[in-house]
Amino acid sequence: MAQRNSQRSVGEVVKRWINRPTMSSEAFTALHFAAYHGNVPMITYLLDLHADPLMHSNPEGINAVHVAA
Repeated sequence: MAQRNSQRSVGEVVKRWINRPTMSSEAFTALHFAAYHGNVPMITYLLDLHADPLMHSNPEGINAVHVAA
């Protein structure tokens, strides 16, 4: 029960920042980083929480789909 509540809480926190870019010059989101590192379970998790692969492009116009390719 405690683990389920903890996972639910983590999911709620992730949903709040899921599409926010980093403050660095790369301006990547969590989905950018997961795609860059080929972390398929994390990509799946972020997409399940409604990360938008096309929503955010960094200053060079790169979105998470570009990184994944």
